[in-house]
Amino acid sequence: MAVGAGHALAVGFDGTVIPDDVRALAEQSGLGGVILFARNCPSLETVLALTTAARRLGPDVLVMVDHEGGRVHRLPAPFTRFPPAAAVARVGGARLVAEVASAMARELRAAGFDSGLAPVLDCRVESASAVIGERAFAADPAAVAACGVASVRAMLAGGLLPVAKHFPGHGRAAVDSHHELPDVDARPDDLERTELVPFRAALGAGCPAVLIAHVRFPALDRDLPASLSPGVIGGLLRRRLGF
Repeated sequence: MAVGAGHALAVGFDGTVIPDDVRALAEQSGLGGVILFARNCPSLETVLALTTAARRLGPDVLVMVDHEGGRVHRLPAPFTRFPPAAAVARVGGARLVAEVASAMARELRAAGFDSGLAPVLDCRVESASAVIGERAFAADPAAVAACGVASVRAMLAGGLLPVAKHFPGHGRAAVDSHHELPDVDARPDDLERTELVPFRAALGAGCPAVLIAHVRFPALDRDLPASLSPGVIGGLLRRRLGF
């Protein structure tokens, strides 16, 4: 089967049914994935109908949802509302992180999802980073790496696609990249000692996907955010980390 330009896209939408233009895109150009948000998911029945419909868009379409625990929770009852990653790691370390990831995988796979777009592998370096905060397992790179590896392995064992985020790290950013572009003044050796440690560990554990941060690191690319930077994606992630 020919691969169309749409296979590079994962799309969201408004409403509780898949729009005609998304169906047309999938038919004409292919589609990489569909992501659901709280606005799409008022009930379990709606979630199940949407994931079933999304799978009919094509055999390779990924069905995704942000499902980290804590405040990043999009799904209605009876889906479990898990605690934030920091609370899980603080109470039970990597072992409890693995148990939570396994439970998430069971629920999401049963509902027709391929990925929960987790785990967060940011180190909580900057206490003012409200956008990350309790979404990060910890501040210490070794602790984040251990929890990240545990989460990746548990999700893979449960048939759920783990996605390591937000590369190369969002934990130093003091502003929310959903609203404005953060500049992070970190040198390459700072990143090597801190932010890159969990990502190296997760990739070594077989994590098959990485989500890039919409954060600019002038030491890596003076002009572009990491999400658009050939130096970050091609140079650092692909060549240096071997992804």
